[in-house]
Amino acid sequence: MKVLYSLFLLILPLLFSCRTDEGMNWGIETFAYNEGWNRTVSFNLDLPDSTEMFGMEICAQIYEKKAVVGKMSLPVVMTFMAPDSTLYRDTLRFPLNVQRNDRDHYNRNGHLITVNWPYREGIINRKPGRWIVSMEHGGGSCDGLPAENVLAIGVSVNIDKRQ
Repeated sequence: MKVLYSLFLLILPLLFSCRTDEGMNWGIETFAYNEGWNRTVSFNLDLPDSTEMFGMEICAQIYEKKAVVGKMSLPVVMTFMAPDSTLYRDTLRFPLNVQRNDRDHYNRNGHLITVNWPYREGIINRKPGRWIVSMEHGGGSCDGLPAENVLAIGVSVNIDKRQ
């Protein structure tokens, strides 16, 4: 029970960072400390047809080891399947040297770093229904964060209040 409570406390900041306020949908997947991000994760996001704009954010919890330095990035491959089965794919590199400000959210708690990145803003959904968002680690490179450092990854879709 004590171990379970400790794990909950570790993930709690990530749940608050991948928030939705008055938003629509979110999903988060956690990984074992000794394994890291070792599989493709998928989230079902039910999005209505709307004239309101949405924003999408990606959040991650990272265990900082000596391999993690400020100039590294998190390589992510995202696949989106629309309700009509149309596929979209995006390859991204999220920077790890973000600071706490209005756009990016960065929180450090000992060796744990929780980061929230804006992915897309001003989205107008013209394909209502269930979208499936799949994410996988983008592989290694000289400045890519190793998959074993990623303890959780998530996505949230929020109403864009800055319209």
